[in-house]
Amino acid sequence: MFVYAVTSVIVFNLVVLGIEVEASTHLGISDIPTWFGLCNGIVVGLFTLELSVNLYAQGFSSFFCGRERWWNLFDLLIIVLSLLETVLDLWAAAEAANSGNQALSPSQLRFARSIRLARALRGIRVMRLLRYVSALRTLVLSIMSSMASLMWTLVLLLLLFYSFGVLFTQMVTDECRFQAIMRTEDPNSVPSCLNTDEQGNLIYWNYWDSISTSMLTLFMATTGGIDWDVALKPLGEISVFAGGCLVVYVIITFFAIVNVITGVFVTTAMETTSADKDLAVMKQLQKHQAQVEDLKALFSEISGGERNEEVSIDQFKAAMSIPKFAAFLQSMGISTDLEDVGVLFKLLDADASGLVELDEFIKGCLNLHGTAKGLQLARMSYENKLTRREIKHLHHSVARLHDVLRTGSEHFQV
Repeated sequence: MFVYAVTSVIVFNLVVLGIEVEASTHLGISDIPTWFGLCNGIVVGLFTLELSVNLYAQGFSSFFCGRERWWNLFDLLIIVLSLLETVLDLWAAAEAANSGNQALSPSQLRFARSIRLARALRGIRVMRLLRYVSALRTLVLSIMSSMASLMWTLVLLLLLFYSFGVLFTQMVTDECRFQAIMRTEDPNSVPSCLNTDEQGNLIYWNYWDSISTSMLTLFMATTGGIDWDVALKPLGEISVFAGGCLVVYVIITFFAIVNVITGVFVTTAMETTSADKDLAVMKQLQKHQAQVEDLKALFSEISGGERNEEVSIDQFKAAMSIPKFAAFLQSMGISTDLEDVGVLFKLLDADASGLVELDEFIKGCLNLHGTAKGLQLARMSYENKLTRREIKHLHHSVARLHDVLRTGSEHFQV
């Protein structure tokens, strides 16, 4: 309930903050409703109370050095900034009231902007939802785990952009230099290309007039900033080889690099999410709770109502003859053959009372669910070891008793 309450306050703060920012775009500073400040004070007070409760409950050592230390430090930073912003806001309001001047000086305006920025940063606390929502946590972990791959991807793409950018810039520069020499008949002419051909068609030579521009053009052609056939037009005017080089670049980028990078990102994201212990615990708890709820509903249908808290062997056999119930238990890896129903009922009846209660039914089904676990195998091995030890001890006892009886028999005969 505490987590839900804090989350509700965070969401409320985010909504009110958005409303305040939207309203302030059409109002002067003095015209902004005062209830925004009241809401801000209440939220800051609740955040401070939450931080104090966490600090008291966890203790200083666990709060700053424990497992949740990074989240705690994140909350501490945001709340301290919020407290500072609130104190400065109150101080600015008091100064304005004492001076009696409603107009703000340039320095006061800059100060107010700083205060608003600090208040907006408090909305970042919505990131706390990642701790409790497994879907959001999975997405963020996947993105964070892909940062290293993203960096090396950018390095690879920069090398590719630079290599092809130098090639295309050199070809376009040579072509523009040739056109300038033909126009001016000066061998030392600066490369210059006209943006239209003899038929008046527009040619975008400026897509390739420098290495940086060529790299930007290649990046835009890869990401959809421009259609790469537009960039192909001036290269096609130079030669088939120049246009073919751009086609080769597109093939390499789209069919090789992008697909490989996507595969690397997906693999990295899956490995990271599977290795995250908190996420695995959340998924396991959700799965366990769902199974318990399904078993409760199944038990209620088998017993014939919510008031019946016990199931007899006859009720259990009748339920297992219905495909719906049998299919559900089989989906959990529990055999429901008619000849095994009696054995299954005895396994579920832990107290051997002849009746299966709700707790026995849930616990027994969960224990029988799926394949044998390592702990169960170790337990069976341990019990077998104890059984063999007792049998061996019994064997020695029987042997000694046999010797005693044989000795007594011989003495009796004598």
